[in-house]
Amino acid sequence: MQAFRAALPLLGYHAEVLGGGLSGYLFTRHAEVRLPTLLHIGGYDATAEELYASVGPALERGYAFAAIDGRGQGEMLYEQRVPMRPDWEAVVPGMVDALAKHPRVDPRRIVLVGPSFGGLIAPRGASGEHRLAAMIVDPGQLEMGSAVLNRLGELGRHLDDPAADSQFQSLLSVATHGLTSVRAYFRDLLRYTNQETAAAITCPS
Repeated sequence: MQAFRAALPLLGYHAEVLGGGLSGYLFTRHAEVRLPTLLHIGGYDATAEELYASVGPALERGYAFAAIDGRGQGEMLYEQRVPMRPDWEAVVPGMVDALAKHPRVDPRRIVLVGPSFGGLIAPRGASGEHRLAAMIVDPGQLEMGSAVLNRLGELGRHLDDPAADSQFQSLLSVATHGLTSVRAYFRDLLRYTNQETAAAITCPS
């Protein structure tokens, strides 16, 4: 993060480190107008810095590009220790609020973008944020808990068995969700679903 921020003046775009409740960056061309803006969140183990590869193509097409760390991502996780949560319908509205106040952002033309795990949390966010002009997800995901549990094989059948804690604990490496046990982590994954909220998405997607 320090290296990326040191490089910002050398990248050839107007770039600023965002504040006001946002963790990330806003890239624009040197135009004193409000621009349609891509609100780009990352995936499960993402950082705002890694989203830079998409900045050039976005700016060439006339968009501003906001690379944002949400809860459980990048600076929010590693520096602020704010863990992941499933209800991004409570997260994205705050991001839109903060971006809409920026003098380079057109608040009527904010597009939410979510790749990878972002394809699950972005739709949750869009279900609670009806000011979005559009949403792009790659891939869109209805839920992921069942697929992850299937990958665990026999161990996945012991999700409710405290006697299996030692086996689950051996999998623990990064506490993205702010939990202290691996068994709790897999139970928590079952809360990450768009089945109840997808019908509330109103923007073109």
